[in-house]
Amino acid sequence: AINRFLQALWVVGVLGSIGTYLTGAQPLDESLVQYVLEHPAALWFVGPTFAALTGLVFKEGLCYGKLEAGILTFVIPGLLLGHLSGLMDNGTKSGLLVVWMALFTIFAARKFQQPIKDDIGDKSVFM
Repeated sequence: AINRFLQALWVVGVLGSIGTYLTGAQPLDESLVQYVLEHPAALWFVGPTFAALTGLVFKEGLCYGKLEAGILTFVIPGLLLGHLSGLMDNGTKSGLLVVWMALFTIFAARKFQQPIKDDIGDKSVFM
């Protein structure tokens, strides 16, 4: 059930990203990233993708005891909510973004060291 929910969030976020690009960013000749940076309310449309990502790193943190995944569980929504609310200055956002990218690089690199049988786990989610 949780896997399907995360997949649904991902799909909603991708569709929201496409819609935001086509209706907001493209007419202004901007990238989606630049548009979201300048229009924080656009996070309501692209945000479900990051909610799915947060759910994934939360699961990895709990199941495999990955510290970087546990920290990302707070960094990702913290940064996005700080941007959405306007309560976070650009320096803080930049710092959190650097932390996010560093931790996500570690997270991704460690996936290559994880045995495939452990990573796949319950195969029923793929059927």
